[in-house]
Amino acid sequence: MRLTQTQRLLATAVVLLAGTAVLWWLVGYPIGKGIIDSPASLSAFRRGYAFQEAALLRLFALALVVPTTIAVLAAYSPQLRWPALAAIAIVAVLFLEDKVTAIGSLGVALFVLGAAAVSESEGKLRPVVALIAGFLVSFVHVADSSYSTGETLVVMALRAVFYFGPLLAGPYYVETYVFKAVKGRAG
Repeated sequence: MRLTQTQRLLATAVVLLAGTAVLWWLVGYPIGKGIIDSPASLSAFRRGYAFQEAALLRLFALALVVPTTIAVLAAYSPQLRWPALAAIAIVAVLFLEDKVTAIGSLGVALFVLGAAAVSESEGKLRPVVALIAGFLVSFVHVADSSYSTGETLVVMALRAVFYFGPLLAGPYYVETYVFKAVKGRAG
């Protein structure tokens, strides 16, 4: 069975959702709870990053943004890529942010640009670009928090490695390992 482009996009988003959810809530989040020692910071960490329905929905929305960005970049000429990226970023901000703030908007816009940068990278550079973009996105989301400097760096690193990095680099690996394995079994 051959998947249409829309089916492939949704399937990629579901696999990204599942993989990132497992990485974050079974690995990254417990590590963060173990490292953060201040009661106020631990409470803020739990409030912001614990498993909740809203957090899962946000993760799914981000998982949809990445393959959508990649598909749009592949469909448009180089002259129209920037307007297309801006349109994706604007729609993503409106879709993802309850209250549109400058920090939230910047984080989502950087996430879209990170998805574009990762999609344009190749080979061993792809995960490195994903981690760098993940650090930038995490920095924007954590910068205005009440964490100490060390805790801020820990949260940024955890979110980059176990949340944003896998989301940004994931579509390539889903395409390479999941879809090709399924295609190989079917055909």
